[in-house]
Amino acid sequence: MIIFIMLCGIVVNALEIYTSPSGGTNNKGTKEDPVSFETAIKRVSEQLKQSGLPDGGVIINVMGGLYRFDVPIVLGEEFTGTAQNPIIIRAVEGEKVLFDGSMLIPAKGFSKVKDKEERNRVPISAADNIVVTTITNKTMLKRFSENLMLNLSFNEVEYLPSVFPNEGYAFFKEETVASEVSPPGVPVGKEAHGVRAGAVPFLEPGRERGWKGSLEEPRGAQAGFSEKESEMAGTWYQWENEIKRNNKRNQLTGFIEANWLLSSQPIYSANGVTKSVHLSRALSYGWAWKKNDKPFRVFGLLCELDQPGEWHFDPMTNRLFLYPPEPINKKSKISLSVAEGFVHLKGASYVQIVGLSVKNVGGGTIYNIEGSHNLVASATISNSTANGVSIEGQFNNLEGCNLVDLNSHVSLAGGHRGPNEIVEGHNLVQNCHIYQKKYKHEKVNIGMSGAGNTFRNNLVHNSLGQAMVVNGNNQVIELNEFFNIGYDEGDGGAVYSGADLAGYGNEYRNNFFHHLMHSPGKVERSGIHLDDGQSGATCVGNIFYKSAGKGLFAFGGSGHTMTHNVFLEGYRGAYFVRSLGDKMQNIEKEIRVDKNHHRRGTKEDYVGRVEASIGENGWANSMWVEKYPTFNKVMSDTARFGRFWPIKYVVKNNYSYNNKITAIADPRVEPEALLKSEVEQYKEVEPNDFEDYDNLNLQFKNTQKFPNIPFNSIGLKKDKYRHSVPDKEHYRRGVKDFFEGISSMPGTKKIIDTSILVEE
Repeated sequence: MIIFIMLCGIVVNALEIYTSPSGGTNNKGTKEDPVSFETAIKRVSEQLKQSGLPDGGVIINVMGGLYRFDVPIVLGEEFTGTAQNPIIIRAVEGEKVLFDGSMLIPAKGFSKVKDKEERNRVPISAADNIVVTTITNKTMLKRFSENLMLNLSFNEVEYLPSVFPNEGYAFFKEETVASEVSPPGVPVGKEAHGVRAGAVPFLEPGRERGWKGSLEEPRGAQAGFSEKESEMAGTWYQWENEIKRNNKRNQLTGFIEANWLLSSQPIYSANGVTKSVHLSRALSYGWAWKKNDKPFRVFGLLCELDQPGEWHFDPMTNRLFLYPPEPINKKSKISLSVAEGFVHLKGASYVQIVGLSVKNVGGGTIYNIEGSHNLVASATISNSTANGVSIEGQFNNLEGCNLVDLNSHVSLAGGHRGPNEIVEGHNLVQNCHIYQKKYKHEKVNIGMSGAGNTFRNNLVHNSLGQAMVVNGNNQVIELNEFFNIGYDEGDGGAVYSGADLAGYGNEYRNNFFHHLMHSPGKVERSGIHLDDGQSGATCVGNIFYKSAGKGLFAFGGSGHTMTHNVFLEGYRGAYFVRSLGDKMQNIEKEIRVDKNHHRRGTKEDYVGRVEASIGENGWANSMWVEKYPTFNKVMSDTARFGRFWPIKYVVKNNYSYNNKITAIADPRVEPEALLKSEVEQYKEVEPNDFEDYDNLNLQFKNTQKFPNIPFNSIGLKKDKYRHSVPDKEHYRRGVKDFFEGISSMPGTKKIIDTSILVEE
């Protein structure tokens, strides 16, 4: 169907088609007779394959309403537009479009739990509130069987499986019923940070590096609960019988490995006599490492189904148990997230998808963007046990989107480095609101890799742990706001980058980090955390207010530039220490001599990993020397106090107010190394140097005297893809008032739900 439309005042031919949730496969595709969304995609695909791109491009107008889907849509190479004639898939102006990847479960099939065996399995306290049905739909059965952590929706509200405890975390007893098996467990007395289970010498012969046990061959400890045991809905014998019946339908999630490492594993078994659980895997640093600090939750046990909205699926009987949040009637809408992704732009180019919101996707990636010059904008991507958006290729953008309650929010990749070139991806995530609201078991997950990509003007908050990880080269992180991050986790930062001696060119500029409150008793955290020898970052014009233990922290590494940053009411501001030194220099010598060295290729093989990507002595290649002369100088300095020490730092023109510790270099950094850097102490500022310090408007009044940081341009903004933004003064003042009188270090166990504060 060819329709004449007006673009930029010129009459052109374009392929234009309309869709609606009730559209048919044989309809005309006009506004009055729309087709289904899948039909529109199919028709356009066939047209493009047969006739190529029409003058004026393609427009698929998606009319408002709820679209259900269970199969992802692939836009292949035939979806190739041009800058002048793009392929546009857009919500009709003024109409709300929502794609729902769930499938309805008939409400009339549910009934009270009457079977004696089933009643013995559910918690006594909730037995009369739980209903059950038998699932027969093959698509649902496949999805239920593949994944434990899925969304079940009841009247448009999403719920996760049953969990213990209902609030907060449980903890293990220090004294075990049975210790971890060694190997691969770390023997008592050998525990220390850096000593890892599953690594030499704690690795069973014939196993892959890092193996720590499995459900088939458990190597974990057996232990009871020191806290929250009284809140168990089920009995220990119910736990024992339930896990014995099927030990593949539970997930223990928490910081049991270390307080900076959120991980999950299934419980192998439970014991009603000893009142303990048997973990399937040994812990990374051994059971005795931080033995008082192992918080966890357990998902998926039927005997813990005791709260409205919780549910459990039994794959052995295909029975679905539900504690309905409100009485079930014929109007109740109950559904399961079954879709495996939504749209995959595979080899497409110049495709614009605007205003297509998505929720309830059970797995895969919701928007998988490859190809080049593609755009996804103005969408809310939410409530999915799936990855939100993955971006690869080149010149692809994600703009003006909300990403909330996802397993992983954004993977921003594209570009790569080699011995003689750095190919930049030029991909962009801009003006997006990224946070968790109901998924309190997962932290915000943003990954940035490759080379030459940009993360700009985003708002990131309400994450129990580290929100963003940056790898690669020439990445730009600018004008973003990060707050209320890491309240359950130790170590790391709101933004983290680590263990790459060749990580030059990454820029962190003009970002605002605030209210990163330390969790007492855990390892200090930071706003920006450059870890384990990470090198070559440029950090300019960032503002840190109550930023955990450090604002800007470098754990070793070289070649960092830290200038014109502002540190307010924190513990430390900019701070760097020695992390590698003699130990890693000696390991490097061992690896060079022994081709079969057990550390070859591991994290500790710092130089070897660099050379694997840029070639032997690649830092001396002309491209690298010209682009990053400091990198060559550092890596060529192989003597003591050279490349394994914090050298070639430039720390100047930074500003401080009311920070408890003002030292920038750790006193353990050797003077010989310090002489190879330029480090200046802070310049002082006062609250009245800012526009409105009390309300956290931290724009400098005098930009001739102080850095011209564009504070008012930080965070979300109105533009053509985002028509409204949260009230910045309201939520900033709200979180400031909540933590009034509390320092960021040693911090507090008080937790604020900033999803509510920002959404108000």
